Amino acid sequence: MGHYSDSVSLFKDIFSSGVVINNYTLSIAANSLARLHRVDLGFAILGSHLKLGLVPNVVFFNTLMKGMFLQGHTGKAIKLLHLFEEKGHCKPDVHAYTTIIDSLCKDKMMDDALSLLTKMREKGIPPNVVTYSSLIHGLCTLSRWEEVKELLKRMVDSRIPLNVLTYSILVSGFCKEGYTNYAEKIIETMIQQGVDPNVVTYNALMDGYCLQGKMDSASKLLNTMIHRACGPDICTYNILINGYCKSGCSDKAMQLFEEIPSIGLKPTLVTYNKNQEYPDLVTYNIILDGFCKNDRVPQALSLLRMMEAKSPIPDIISYSTVINGLFKDGKSCSAIELFNALPTKGLQPNVITYRSMISGLCQEGLLEDAKGMLMKMEKKGVMPDSVAYNQLDDFAAYSVHVVMFFIELQVIQVSESSMIIYQQVCHLQHGTHALGNQMRQKWGLIHWL
Repeated sequence: MGHYSDSVSLFKDIFSSGVVINNYTLSIAANSLARLHRVDLGFAILGSHLKLGLVPNVVFFNTLMKGMFLQGHTGKAIKLLHLFEEKGHCKPDVHAYTTIIDSLCKDKMMDDALSLLTKMREKGIPPNVVTYSSLIHGLCTLSRWEEVKELLKRMVDSRIPLNVLTYSILVSGFCKEGYTNYAEKIIETMIQQGVDPNVVTYNALMDGYCLQGKMDSASKLLNTMIHRACGPDICTYNILINGYCKSGCSDKAMQLFEEIPSIGLKPTLVTYNKNQEYPDLVTYNIILDGFCKNDRVPQALSLLRMMEAKSPIPDIISYSTVINGLFKDGKSCSAIELFNALPTKGLQPNVITYRSMISGLCQEGLLEDAKGMLMKMEKKGVMPDSVAYNQLDDFAAYSVHVVMFFIELQVIQVSESSMIIYQQVCHLQHGTHALGNQMRQKWGLIHWL
């Protein structure tokens, strides 16, 4: 972001010095402001056009629309497009339409995106491979495969060749549906068409293998990448390490983790030391989670302490993972101690942290402490989510005590979100309908339950 700020500062200096400014300069300034999420000031650049007697071009308007999307103003961007079409001196081009279509697809507004595709075709603006790729990605996300097939046919009919992005989207889509065999065929096809798979393509397939527990295939794919001179990145190793952890192969995960500094990966945006790529925080968190889920909590705690002493600095996800692991390992005192130390580390518990604490405290029979934790959670403005409600299934062994615990809360002001938790508790009770009715009577919750 610093470079964009420098660009804006330089523009101000140029503008005040009286140096002649053209459309290109103004578009760069508007783009920098948009990237800084100050599209409002980008519109101020429009006034500069008028003062200088310049006519804004299509590049400038495309930049403003991108800025609106970056700030989540999809509706305003569409209005600008319509205004651009009706009153603008220059008409929207394929880039303008593609920008809006891409944003609509990311917002899962696929019907609107497809309507806009039809509109641009009617106006004689042919969509390009980027337009189709955005639509295919959106449709794959929603499993609308028949429409994906239709768009691919249109691309073939229009002689628009699929690029590596389009193929990668298809591979990812099939893998997320569990169709790794189709994904493999897609990669075979793209190679036959002279399009080399890149690291994104292979990572998508590797993730598909790992989701299905096919760790041998995932490992072989890593070798294929190296053989085809497609250098794995830190994301590749994160996927593979995570797969090993979830498959219960924490030793293999740790071995791969320890190899990363010596592999000589191509630079990416991670932690560097002497031009080597080292595991990033995501990798460490995966290992922590793997240790905890594979009954190796002492190793997880040891790794966390090493992270605190060296790097990368643990985040709230790191601590939440270990807190949850400690409770499940029967080390409630250590879990509570770690939780209480979070403020000294400059971290605030999130919903996952509180969920782990409430679940752990209930499992230990510390219901009064769990009650206080729930109240503290709401006081801090961290509202329980649906997963937190489902955690109540784990408290079945304490069903009667839990219900009584919530009944006691009648003397405390409770929020609507807590009411939903109480509702879930009532549904958990088998053979304790009387207690459920007692809750209904005390709180008048008949309309809830």
